[in-house]
Amino acid sequence: MDSVTAGLGGEMMDAGVISSFHETLRELHVTTLLVDHQGKGGPERGIIGSSSKLQRSRSVFRVKGSARPNADMVRLQIIHEDINNG
Repeated sequence: MDSVTAGLGGEMMDAGVISSFHETLRELHVTTLLVDHQGKGGPERGIIGSSSKLQRSRSVFRVKGSARPNADMVRLQIIHEDINNG
């Protein structure tokens, strides 16, 4: 799902909305891949919206891309940032 914020059905800063969203996904009993965006402060500020997004996620990766001008290729770096076994 891209982006998580679009599928929340509520305010992205509301921890209750985030919790409800994750509970609904878990009731499906399937693996989900959620795509979201970084906050306005850049990667050091984390994902956009409530910190509950990070706390309720099982594993969080950041994808970083770079490309040279007029290049036919983009380099992607996938960084594992957080894990939650709870």
